Amino acid sequence: MILPITLTIAGAAALVNIWLMIRVGQVRSSEKISVGDGGNEKVIRRMRAHANFGESIPIVLILIAAIELASGSPTWLWTVSGVYMLGRVAHGVGMDGGALGQGRMVRAEWSERSCPCSSRLDLALMLFLSPILLQRMPALCRFPYRRDNHPQLQIPM
Repeated sequence: MILPITLTIAGAAALVNIWLMIRVGQVRSSEKISVGDGGNEKVIRRMRAHANFGESIPIVLILIAAIELASGSPTWLWTVSGVYMLGRVAHGVGMDGGALGQGRMVRAEWSERSCPCSSRLDLALMLFLSPILLQRMPALCRFPYRRDNHPQLQIPM
């Protein structure tokens, strides 16, 4: 089965990952740091944005694939997946600080008080999608063949 949403988001994730990698390389070159972060705040911020993306995207892609397998390619899954990817791009830009980073500071203040989790967007996506996935789980786990109809699947006693 082809999973169009999962494949599209995986492709977008690869592009965002490359973009984040290039941004780390650019700041390393400009700050003349070849290995590690050198204690430089700019390098640390960009490295964390890239690492955070790498930490969160695998579970999100697995959830998207599981939901797509269970329920097809609903419009809401396209929307949620697209918003997630836009959020990851905004996170990468917001980690630089400055005028665009102010929204991140407001969000960090709010989220530290309300939720101790490191990535609120990932948590929100997982909390939103988990009930749907759990509701469809029996359909995902069903074995499509009956043993008595397929002699090659019968186990000798």
